[in-house]
Amino acid sequence: MLTTPPTLPDAIAAATKDDPRADYQTLSVQGMVFDQERRCWVAAANAIVRSALHCPALMVRPPHEPVPAALSATVAGEIFARLVRMNDGPVHLALKTAVQQALDSIPQATVYQASRDIAGWFALPQPLDGASLTRFNDGLPILVLAKLFGIAAPHWAELIDDVLAFVRCVAPGGSAEEISVGMAAAARLSSRMQCQLDAPGPLLQALCQAMAKQDLPDTARQWTVANAIGLWFQAAEGTTGLIGQGLLQGQAGGWQGSAAAWISHVLGDLPPIQNTRRFASCPISLAGYALQAGDPVLLLLAGPAADAAQNLAFGAGAHACPGATWARLIAMTGIEHLLAHGLSDQPLPRHTWRRSANVRLPEFTA
Repeated sequence: MLTTPPTLPDAIAAATKDDPRADYQTLSVQGMVFDQERRCWVAAANAIVRSALHCPALMVRPPHEPVPAALSATVAGEIFARLVRMNDGPVHLALKTAVQQALDSIPQATVYQASRDIAGWFALPQPLDGASLTRFNDGLPILVLAKLFGIAAPHWAELIDDVLAFVRCVAPGGSAEEISVGMAAAARLSSRMQCQLDAPGPLLQALCQAMAKQDLPDTARQWTVANAIGLWFQAAEGTTGLIGQGLLQGQAGGWQGSAAAWISHVLGDLPPIQNTRRFASCPISLAGYALQAGDPVLLLLAGPAADAAQNLAFGAGAHACPGATWARLIAMTGIEHLLAHGLSDQPLPRHTWRRSANVRLPEFTA
């Protein structure tokens, strides 16, 4: 078995480096290697990653652990088990169909207006401090979904905290404290969404209707609640990272150009989601390498691509992100709002990169 030479970069640590391009280029040249320390394969060459994302034998969860052991027998675990992102096969197809239909049913003009309304809800100070900017970036995608779910404004502030806590709970590498806090947040989110089903906004209503048409193992109501929460899970840090990185790109270019152009540059260069994981469901050969059942594979989504058509910022294959259009639109609207607030007339607050195994997200500080 091939092993990672000591000189090769750590693919996970690279995600939060100031500039990981050289690391990704080095790994890409290797194509695919086995990282002995992390006990997983690392696929870095774009063609191999794309092949893996389309491979039906590579699943999103280990065959022996469909739900992380730390979440077993908890509300967070019950949500996790029903997420479209965490399922494969016929269940995944039914969930993906329902989620995509629900998202596509909302006109882009409605998403844009909801984004403008939510952006205006934040009481941003002048000049803008780092904590307020980070809170805005975190909250905007969460609250656009909340508004279209029908959740009233008095609940929005606590909702941001609960969604972020849930994300940290289920993301790779969460601490024991983060898992504990996230479990409590998951219970609150589940209870809130169960109640919201009786007074749904347009997106939640569309999701209910789409789920009801699918052949699912138990009641559509449970799957609807889980995947409404799942939309928050998928949108939260990815879209937040897109807003933050878009701002950094705009500042680097002297604020020349447009928010849409800065976002496109980020997606083609160092997108917010840097990597994703797959697990072999049976012995397979991937790009000539023999994988055994259960072998984990880390797929680099931010590695060099030959052209725009090969970009993997939103994944590819069956698990390609269903909300790519929403993410772009929300991020663009958020950046435009911040510019209108005068952000381009002042230096951005300093930033660090949020601790994460796969998300590239700037947190702005004092």
